[in-house]
Amino acid sequence: MEDQIKKAESTKSKCGEITKIIGITGLVIGTFIGIHNLIFKVNRFSEVSFLVFGGAALSSLGNNATSNKRTAELMAILVRSKNSASQLPGDLLVSKKSDEDARKYLNRI
Repeated sequence: MEDQIKKAESTKSKCGEITKIIGITGLVIGTFIGIHNLIFKVNRFSEVSFLVFGGAALSSLGNNATSNKRTAELMAILVRSKNSASQLPGDLLVSKKSDEDARKYLNRI
């Protein structure tokens, strides 16, 4: 079980990683162009702001994709463990009582 959790925590989304790399590249290129424009006093900051802010947005989108994939993997492990725990014999089953308590609590809300 611990091996599955470690594997799920180290899972990476391929699309998320590619998006993050493209975003960081745009961020770096935009920064260099911005520094160049400041040194040579060129007033063209619309391209720079597009590259910098677009790169930051793409990078955060890549981080979200990777995080969502990790969350999905961890949830799948949780569901599998819950399903295997619900197949225990009746005297070892604790989840039935907690499910009833949860239903009572939700009905009060």
